[in-house]
Amino acid sequence: MKVPIALALVALAIGTIAVDATGRRSHRCPPVESGSYQSRYGIEFARFKDRKDAYNHFGCLYGVGKSYVLDHLWNTELASASFSTRGGNPEIVGRYIAHYMIKRADPSQEPGTIAIRVFDLREGKEVFSEDLYEETKERARVGPIILKPNGSVVWTLKRRTGTEVDVHDSKGRRTLDVSPEVVYESVALSGDGKRLFWLHGNEAREAPID
Repeated sequence: MKVPIALALVALAIGTIAVDATGRRSHRCPPVESGSYQSRYGIEFARFKDRKDAYNHFGCLYGVGKSYVLDHLWNTELASASFSTRGGNPEIVGRYIAHYMIKRADPSQEPGTIAIRVFDLREGKEVFSEDLYEETKERARVGPIILKPNGSVVWTLKRRTGTEVDVHDSKGRRTLDVSPEVVYESVALSGDGKRLFWLHGNEAREAPID
């Protein structure tokens, strides 16, 4: 049986849309490889820049297909430290990516300043950044990032004096709690994304988040 050309073209278009919706082929983001991080919205990956072993992190949003530099580093060990051992994977939600980064006056040397950053992968611009602590002055640890589709971000920072629960949303940057009693990795977002929950010792606490 012969299929009319018009129907064949419609079927082809539908198939193309289906492939586009996955964000894995027709959008120009690179394929997922070892060491990269992927969500259904986009991908974070690393690439060598030149023979001097320069190493950059990029983010790419499915549906846009343009890669933006997120972090400049100088070797794989430091690159891994920036995105992994300093607080886990980045978060890609909606059009945004949130990640930790190491800022150094001399990019080839440690130590440096640990910062958190939110970047708009659709517009190609930074929307929030804050230095968290200097490695030469204190020993601290950052926790998993919580990112909302509107770019609001939550993070925890464990210092010797206690653990902070911090947020940046439409109300600005604020600390919701700080105490040695805060349970470091207890922070969670409600199902509707409007409230944040965490444990302060045995006490469950919550706060609204825009």
